[in-house]
Amino acid sequence: MHKKLNEINNNNQFNKIMYEKMNLLIEMLENQNKEIKTLAKNIENISEKLEKIVDSSLQMKSNSVSPSQCIFPDIENTIENWKSNVSINNKILETLFGGAQLKTSFQEIIIILNKKEKLPFHLKSKIIYVKTSTTNNWDDFEKDHYNSFVICLWQKILQYYLNNSFSRETIEQEDKDHQLILSIRKTFCDVEKNKKQLIKFIKDTILLG
Repeated sequence: MHKKLNEINNNNQFNKIMYEKMNLLIEMLENQNKEIKTLAKNIENISEKLEKIVDSSLQMKSNSVSPSQCIFPDIENTIENWKSNVSINNKILETLFGGAQLKTSFQEIIIILNKKEKLPFHLKSKIIYVKTSTTNNWDDFEKDHYNSFVICLWQKILQYYLNNSFSRETIEQEDKDHQLILSIRKTFCDVEKNKKQLIKFIKDTILLG
């Protein structure tokens, strides 16, 4: 009887030791699991930070590259030369006074002039660049040269109209023609919607057409 009690006692002691070891092992595994999760989270945070640093670096590098450092076609003509060479004739006035809306007729005039002498434009990353003689580089057309381009055409059309006889049936029609020419500058320089439409036309028709 005494022997049997000793055996039971020993078994209980053994079970207790095994239980304690098992709890210790479970605790160790749980701690390791927490450490692994923490390490994984740290790695994820570090990866995110590295991605942000790389993106920021690439953005800075992209912003630091001027248009002149990009690859552009090698052409001699510049926007200054092109504007100097622009010549207006009766065909241009007939197009302007042909009955179409001013936005349509002005676009047709640009097509005619571009056929006579190709505009020194280049489309890159959806931006129109123009070759200039002042810096001998490519500048952002919309940002730096759009208004002067429109004003140049407007002034040359007006000058030709005033210096040449373009007969109309009535004085009233001549006044309308005069007012139409005078409205070119305001229509395409002061109205943002028209400006965007004309730039889109140049991209889609002159450069991609």
